[in-house]
Amino acid sequence: MKKKKIFFDLDGTLARFHEEDWQDGMFKDGFFKILKPYKEFTRVVNSLASEDDFEVFVLSAAPTEQGVYDKKVWTENNLPSVNKDNVIVMISDCKTTKPEYVRKLFGKTLTKDDIIVDDYNVNLVQWEEAGGTAIKAVNDFNNKKHIAPHWDGKVYDIFSGEESLHELLSNI
Repeated sequence: MKKKKIFFDLDGTLARFHEEDWQDGMFKDGFFKILKPYKEFTRVVNSLASEDDFEVFVLSAAPTEQGVYDKKVWTENNLPSVNKDNVIVMISDCKTTKPEYVRKLFGKTLTKDDIIVDDYNVNLVQWEEAGGTAIKAVNDFNNKKHIAPHWDGKVYDIFSGEESLHELLSNI
């Protein structure tokens, strides 16, 4: 059986991004490596990374090379079960989308078994348009009352636990 690839965004999905002075902070050295994790959700992702049915990735973008390094350090510290080779941090040039980057990296088009979990609607729409499956990560910043008019696809509340995510993934 082919493993489903699950790509988790970092800022706002795995880490509490909007609690910090993010608009200026993300250009400062060390900003990303000290972001507070969503502890329950990182526990869920570490558990999924240990299962045979899934191949877990972190897929994120950073504005600088230092930001790329800081996100990799954050991932090592908070997601020890995720294979280091599966931590993909691209320089955000605002030209290359996440699905384009993954398509080039793997040399194949996305399928429904390529799943992204992200808090940003633009990334979700682009992922689905490229052939993948997108799941909106609902956190305490972009809570449910803010997503209905903008995203009508699959939704996962990152505070709802492992069983809820398993159920969602099994229906894909």
